[in-house]
Amino acid sequence: MATVPIYDQPQVNPNVGQMQPMQAQTVEPIRDFTGKQIEEAGQARVAYASNLMRVAEKQKEFEEQLLLDKSEIDLRTFIVDFTKENEGSVGEKATGLTEKFSTSYYKKVSEFVTQFSANGAADSRLVKRFQTKANEIGLASIAKFSTFEAAQKQEVRVNNNKALGKILSNTASSVPFSLKDGKVFDGPEFETSKKQLIENLKKRAELLGYGEDSDVYKQLVQEEMSSVYMDRVANIINTNPLAAPAYFDQVKDFITNDEFKNKFKGMATKVAQEAEAEKWVESKFTDALASKDKKSIANLRLDIMKQFSGDQQKVALQIYEQLEQSMITQNEQIRKTYSSQAWDQVLQTKTSWGKVDNTTKEWLRDNDPDTYRSINIFIDNNIQNEKNAIKAERAEERSQRSEERAIRSEERSVRSEERAEKRAEAQEQREKDRVERERRREIREAAKARQDEKEDMAFGELSSIMGNDQKTFINMDLNKWRTRLSESDWKWFSKQQIELKNKPETQKQATTLSSRISTEADILGIGKSVVKKARFEKIIYNEIDSFITNNNGKQPDAKQINSIIKDATKEYTTGEFLGIRSKSRRYELNRAKTVNDIPKDLLNDLKADLKRQNLSVSDQEMVNIYNVYIGQND
Repeated sequence: MATVPIYDQPQVNPNVGQMQPMQAQTVEPIRDFTGKQIEEAGQARVAYASNLMRVAEKQKEFEEQLLLDKSEIDLRTFIVDFTKENEGSVGEKATGLTEKFSTSYYKKVSEFVTQFSANGAADSRLVKRFQTKANEIGLASIAKFSTFEAAQKQEVRVNNNKALGKILSNTASSVPFSLKDGKVFDGPEFETSKKQLIENLKKRAELLGYGEDSDVYKQLVQEEMSSVYMDRVANIINTNPLAAPAYFDQVKDFITNDEFKNKFKGMATKVAQEAEAEKWVESKFTDALASKDKKSIANLRLDIMKQFSGDQQKVALQIYEQLEQSMITQNEQIRKTYSSQAWDQVLQTKTSWGKVDNTTKEWLRDNDPDTYRSINIFIDNNIQNEKNAIKAERAEERSQRSEERAIRSEERSVRSEERAEKRAEAQEQREKDRVERERRREIREAAKARQDEKEDMAFGELSSIMGNDQKTFINMDLNKWRTRLSESDWKWFSKQQIELKNKPETQKQATTLSSRISTEADILGIGKSVVKKARFEKIIYNEIDSFITNNNGKQPDAKQINSIIKDATKEYTTGEFLGIRSKSRRYELNRAKTVNDIPKDLLNDLKADLKRQNLSVSDQEMVNIYNVYIGQND
């Protein structure tokens, strides 16, 4: 630091004494030197003040930095404390954790700003530096908490999916097996559960960021379905061991656990063999018991030794011993019960077996001779009376059975009469139903005939216009005729209108054809009947359309028209005689040699038409009529 020099008195040049006292030169140097000293002193004071200001500024910066460091430490301590307090905020508890931290953190930052403001530093550089640092720390922490919260939400979704998958897996495992032709298999209900489980696994793979083609998804499906099939194999071993081997062969390729496959393959076979042995022993033991032959039960052990070997033999012998012990225990219980019941009844009468039932008595005689003999000794003195009592009781039983048979006979007779009445009522009802069906059929046929007649009438009117006044026909609005004509007739007239309009050369041909048809109708005697003439015209027009269709659009010439009209005349006369409208099938029918060759529906129609006309024909005449109808007559 610059120092200001201090003088006790002004300094003089040592040569001053040699100067002339009155010369100005001796004063001027002193005055100049003193001014420099003053100027230097002023500069030194300014430099000193400047240095003091810099020191103060440095001191202030140092204090601000200490305050900022302490504030940063407090903020980071707050973050650490907040993290420890929320260590348990995992899974669904982590929801809102980021927002919670952000709110708490900036509340803390606000407290520091308030504290700085209280010290008069609200707008100072210190507040700005603090806020900058606080934002830097806060944003970094918010990013971490946000990442953590998102990861927890993802984990929750995955865990929820796993929980649902476990339920779906258990559901699929427990679906009942289906049975067909004695074979067990997985039915439609299992396939539905399986599909739901696979959809769940697909969703889980998507949550983990994998698609259907990924190895992760394929492994999930493979492992889960392997677990399901393992559960179902274990289930069928417990519930239907005989079917277990066949079912295991069906699903073994879906099981990835080789240890399980090897273990349960052997177990399924073993359990099936044991079940087979158990079923065989139980069946044979039941038959032996039913035969009441004690030797059969005793010999069953030898039969088991011959029938089975190895583990099957052990299981069969165990089952036999269990059944034998059960039989012995049951027999002992029965013996005690029957003996107690018999003695109670005998002691009441003291002279006979009294009310002891035959089953008890016979069982004691065959299985407990000591008790049976003791009771007989007890009543030996009055055995004849007992016999007589038994005879009387049996006679009464026979009488009662006879009465019961008579009652049952009477009941059967009543039921027979009731059934006969019901059959008669049913027959009467069937006849009523038949009559009603016939009535409805006749109504439908009459309605159909009326509708056909209306349509034929309209056909005749429009056909007459088409043949006699083609100009009017071409300009007609056929939509007005649509409700009066059948759909096929309306389409036919529409086609004719278009053809006549687009091909004027056909108009003359149409006029000639219409005239020819009218002439033929007059010859047939139907020219004045619009309906009959219309039916005749339909046959001819249909034959012409068939000719055009079968000849690739070629129009028939005059000779072919004559042939068509001739065939139509024969067809019309036959159809009118038989009352038949539709001739579309006649091209599909074959000549009949006997009445059995006629299709049943057409035969019934022919018979009905003949009946309505009060005509009776033989079978051969019926064949001839049919052949004429289909155009196959000789």
